[in-house]
Amino acid sequence: MDNWTSKWKVSKTAFVTKVGQKKPSAETLEAIKKGNGYSEFEQALKHCDPYFKFSDPGAGDLAKKPDAAKKFGAAIKVLEAKVKACEKELHEAVAKADAKLVQPEILILMKHIHQLTADMKAKLAKGNEGAKGGHAS
Repeated sequence: MDNWTSKWKVSKTAFVTKVGQKKPSAETLEAIKKGNGYSEFEQALKHCDPYFKFSDPGAGDLAKKPDAAKKFGAAIKVLEAKVKACEKELHEAVAKADAKLVQPEILILMKHIHQLTADMKAKLAKGNEGAKGGHAS
């Protein structure tokens, strides 16, 4: 996988598949498939994609480029706000009758989303360290 969006799509597909196997109401399944809460999150995620290899060896010293760390950090902050909105909308999309059925899958999906942001923050920190030391390790 060569960007954050492709990692997200794997998690999203697994989520939709797993929820479908649990046979929730048509209303819940349709809301989840349509992606309530996903669109703004996905747009914010795309703004992070150019920094996927930030701090990776052989990434062309992306961490040394002027303002790259600042732009990546700003993109992460926007993404984190969209994560909260996405989570809220997912919970609201689930019909009350399906809440217990689907709730565990939402928690798993959100764990994946939070791991993406944690990975981004780690790359940003590593890139900042590398730039200060004169090389992106």
